[in-house]
Amino acid sequence: MGFIEAQLHNGKIIRYHPEKMLGEGAEKEFFLTEDENLVIGFYKDQNGLEDKERIRRLMSVIEKYNPTLDLGNGEVWEKHFCWPKAFVVKPRIGILSPKFPLQYYFKDGKGEKKGKWFSSKRLFKKLQKKERGTLLSRLKICRHLTQAIGRMHAAGLAHSDLSSNNVLMDASRGTSLVIDIDSLVVPGIFQPKVLGTRGYMAPEVVKTSQLDLMHPEKKMPSIKTDLHALAVIIYETLLLRHPLEGKKSYSSNFETDELLMFGEKALFIENPLDTSNCPDNMDVSFQSLGPHLVSLFQRVFIDGLHEPDLRPTAYEWEDVLTRTLDILYPCKGSNCWQKWFVYKKGSEPKCPFCGRKISEPIPIMHLFQKFSVGQYLPEKHYLTICDKKKLYAWHSRSDVFCPNEISKNIKWEGSFSLDDQKWTFRNESSEKMVCSVSEQIRPGDSVEISNGKVILLSTAPKGRLAIFEVTA
Repeated sequence: MGFIEAQLHNGKIIRYHPEKMLGEGAEKEFFLTEDENLVIGFYKDQNGLEDKERIRRLMSVIEKYNPTLDLGNGEVWEKHFCWPKAFVVKPRIGILSPKFPLQYYFKDGKGEKKGKWFSSKRLFKKLQKKERGTLLSRLKICRHLTQAIGRMHAAGLAHSDLSSNNVLMDASRGTSLVIDIDSLVVPGIFQPKVLGTRGYMAPEVVKTSQLDLMHPEKKMPSIKTDLHALAVIIYETLLLRHPLEGKKSYSSNFETDELLMFGEKALFIENPLDTSNCPDNMDVSFQSLGPHLVSLFQRVFIDGLHEPDLRPTAYEWEDVLTRTLDILYPCKGSNCWQKWFVYKKGSEPKCPFCGRKISEPIPIMHLFQKFSVGQYLPEKHYLTICDKKKLYAWHSRSDVFCPNEISKNIKWEGSFSLDDQKWTFRNESSEKMVCSVSEQIRPGDSVEISNGKVILLSTAPKGRLAIFEVTA
C-alpha cells in the first residue's frame, strides 16, 4: 500500500504511510509521513470534530502558545520541545509533530531515550557505559529541562503529565526534549484530560484522585503539580532512585499502599526529621549534591511536599543547577561511574560515588558583586577550578543571568589551565580585565593564579570581582 493523504486544519495536504506505524502510546498511534522529519499521531479516541474543547485546546497549543514560533528564539525552543505543528482533521483526528531528532534514539534498538532509562538503577545498568553519561551531563540535562518547563510556566501553561516517560534525554550532549505536550493545561480555559503518571503526580492530586471530577476538594494538575514532578525527575536523574519510594509500608493492600505512599502519607526518603522511610541500601545521600541542590530538595520534598505554594519554581532549579555545575570537580577513579562530584568548600575532597580521595589542591574562585564605586560585597557563589574550566558572562557580570542559553552563540569569556603544576587564567573576552591594583589582562593574555589573587572580571557597571583561594 502506498501513501494516504491527510488534511490539516489549515487545508494543507500531507501524505503518510499507513503501514509504517512508528509506535503507539496510551492516547495516540504514530505514523511516518512522506516528509520523514514529520510524524502524524492519530488519536485512538476519535470524537471527531464534535469535541469542540479538543479543537480549541489543539489550536491554542499549536498557534497561540507555541514557543517555537517566537521571533528570534523559535529555533532555540525547538531544541527543548517536540511541539505540534498542525491539527489533522482527515481521515482521522490527530496532530502533526516533528520526528524526534536521531540523538534521542538508542542505536541498539531500545527505542527512544526516555528519561526512565536514566531514573532507576535497574534500567541504567542495561545501558552501555557511553550512553549513561556522567554527573556533569545529567546536571546539564536537568538544567535543559528546567529551561523548557520555565518557559512553559511563564506562559501560564502546565504540562499535566510531566514524567520520565514524557522527557527524552541525551546524556552525550546533556540535553532533553519535552514530548506529549498536546494536552497542555491552561488554568480556567482548558482543563486536564489526565491526572498524571504514577510516581510523578503531586501528593494533593493522588490524595483526591478517587473523588468525583466535579468534587470541590478534588485537585487537578497545574503549574504547582508540575513543580513536584519536575523535582522528582531531577532527583531520579541525579541519584537513580525515587524520592518517596522507601521501606515504609502503609497498607497490605497494594492499591491503598500506593495511594498513601504517593499521596496523604508521602514522606521524603531522606527527611532528617523522620527517617522511617529511609531505604536500608541507600549508598549516596542527596547531601552529596552540594548545598544549592540540597536546599531546593528540602524545600520541595519536605516543606513543599504537602504545601504546593512552597515548591521552588523552574527558574530557581535552573539557577541552582548552574551553580552546582560551577562547583563540580572531576574524579579520575577508574571505577567511578559519575566521573564528577560536587566539591563542598571546607569538606574533605573525596568523591562520594567511588570513595577516591583528592590529594591535589583545588583552587576556588570567590565572586564579589559591585556595591558602589570601589566597594564589592561577597556572594554565596564560588567556582571550583579544574583544567579547561570555562568562565562565562553570568560569572563575570551580575546583570547577566545564568545561563543565557537563549543566545544562539554562547561564548566563554575566560578559561583555566594547569601546566607544570601552575594554574593560569586566560582572558578570552573582548574587554580588558584588571588584576590586583593596576595590572591589565588584555584579551588573549594569561596570568598565573595564586592564593589571594584579585581579578576584576569586567569593567562594566555590574562587573564582578574575583578572589582566588589556592591551598596546599
